[in-house]
Order: sequence, then C-alpha cells, then structure tokens
Amino acid sequence: MEGDFSHRRRITWVTTITVWLTIITTVSQADEGRYLYRPVSAGSDVFYNPLNAFFSYTLDPLQVPTDFGIDNFDDNLHDVWYQLRHPRKAIEAEGGVTQFINREILPIDPDNIQDSVAALPNYSLHLLGGGLAFRKDLEWFRAHDYPMPKLVAVAWSMAAELIQEAVERKTTIDTDPIADFYLFRPLGIILFSQDRFARFIHRTLNPAIWPMMHGWDVRDDRFLNTGISYVYRPPALTVANRQGFIYTGLTTLFGLSHPTAAGGSLSWGIGAAVEQIVRQRDIKVELKPSLGLFHDRNNSLLWSVLLNDAGNNRLRVNVYPRSGNRFSRAGWFFSVDDRGKVAAGVSLNFPLGLGVSR
Repeated sequence: MEGDFSHRRRITWVTTITVWLTIITTVSQADEGRYLYRPVSAGSDVFYNPLNAFFSYTLDPLQVPTDFGIDNFDDNLHDVWYQLRHPRKAIEAEGGVTQFINREILPIDPDNIQDSVAALPNYSLHLLGGGLAFRKDLEWFRAHDYPMPKLVAVAWSMAAELIQEAVERKTTIDTDPIADFYLFRPLGIILFSQDRFARFIHRTLNPAIWPMMHGWDVRDDRFLNTGISYVYRPPALTVANRQGFIYTGLTTLFGLSHPTAAGGSLSWGIGAAVEQIVRQRDIKVELKPSLGLFHDRNNSLLWSVLLNDAGNNRLRVNVYPRSGNRFSRAGWFFSVDDRGKVAAGVSLNFPLGLGVSR
C-alpha cells in the first residue's frame, strides 16, 4: 500500500505543477485587451464560439483519416492518459531524454538531426496556434461575462488538447502527448494570457483562425470537412498595398493578400499539404504540392478553395454565411477526394453541420 501511494504521488506531481503554474500565471493577470474575438455578421467568425472552436481544434487531425481517427477513441484516450501519468516511462521508451529533447523541442543530437523536424508542429500548431485559440476563447468568455474567464479558458484549452492527442494517438509516438500537453500548450496559454504578448502578436503578425465547416456524414457515419488553420499577414511584409500571406496547419501555404474594392482581401498561397504520416522507426510525413485561394473581410473568412488539401482531399470548397439575418446564417462545403468521391453539406451555428458523401 505504501509503495502504491508513493507511485501515485510520483506520477501526479508533473500534472499538478503544470496545471497550477498555468492557472496561477493566467488568473493573476488583469488583462482586458481584445485582439482576436469580435462579433461579425459575415464569414467564418459568424460561427465562432468556444464550443464550435473546441470541435474544430480536436477534430483537426481527421483531415488525414488514414493516419488519425476515432475508431478506438476510448482505448486511445486511456493510452494517452497513461503516457501523461508516466512521462518518464514514455520518454525512456522512445530513446531517452536526449532523443526527447532532440525530437520534440530543440535539435541537440547531431547524429539524428533530421528527427528534429517533428518539433516544428509543436511550435506552429500547439504553442502558437493553440495559444491563439486559447486567447480567442478567453476574449469570448470575457465578452459574455463568464465568472473567472481565464480559469474557464485554461480548462477548456487543456481539455481540447487532451482529446486531440487521443485522436492523433493512432500514429503518434509515446512522447508526443508529453511534449504537447505538458510543454507547448501550457506555454502558449501562459504567453497569450499576457496582454502585452497578445498585443505584440496582433501588431506584428495580424493573425486569424480559419476553421473548416465540419459536418457529420449521415450516409457513412463519419466526420466530414474537418480542419483548422492559422493565418498570418505581417504588416512588415506589405509591399505596394499587398501583404505577405502565411497559411499554416496540416496545409502550409505562402503567398499574398490583395485588397478588394469591398474592403476585404483576396489571398492566394502555394505550398504543401500533409498527405500521409508513416510510422516506421520514427514518424515520417509525406507531403504533396497544394494551392489555395481565399476571400475574407476583417479576418473573417468568406470563402476558400483548396486544391490538393491535406489527406486525400483533391478539392475543398467552403462558403461561409454572408448575411446577418438569422435565417440565412448558413454555410456550405463541397469536396472531392483522390478517388473521385464527392461530399457536400450545410452548416449552421452548431458544433456540427450535416453532409453526405457518395
């Protein structure tokens, strides 16, 4: 009994320190700046609320259905929780501390420097993207007068991270949830809870969060059109009234944003999308060329067209609501995969829309 108590105490100290460090850092601040959340009458932000955003974040890996999934979600969640309760075992099982740091944090092993590529999504998606998602939720909770909004936003963000790790578990290695849940997502929360940091990112990167309109396939009983992307248009990259355009996520594009006569922006980007993730000795990502065209107004996406998007998507089109009228706040999506299978659906202001594939 004494040994069991000691064991449980060892496996919970990391969790306790991480959670309380995040809570103390965030709740102790009195920041009230609003940089990401704003009520709008058109575009993707019409659908924004923390519940819809929760689904967008957690279902994002399902863009690559061959490598991520929810078929064994309970087992995967239990497995992730086991790794989080036993971080030392997880790190030792994947080569030890040096390999953990080299693969998940910083390149410190010259003999395995190629493994450090796996750390890039930790910074771009879990730290920066996850931090932006936390900040937008926080601003929404404040705007709607929730008690202790920072504490609620922290708990909401960490719950989303835990579920996403379970969705990814089919392919990821044992140390992936350790890095994401204990290091990068809390660090993103801590940084974006500081008004000064959030203001700096707003001014230097002009970020936006653009989710797909995910839906449920009533014919095949599966999720459709999942995904979330983080967009940056740094004012410093403006030339002749055209801004540099960076689109990140499982599809990464680089291009330009051009102003439109109606006060919006037409953006395009060329880059690469994750086609497949192969787990052999380590995780290997296979990419394919990709192209995107986007129209937004005030960082709220009006429509998007993606060619060779993530996974097996050959074409994806999302058209978001344009009107502030309650009865016309519907968007729709359409996609074609590499086998020619077509999917289409409609989305309202709910966590899931409805669609059908054939």
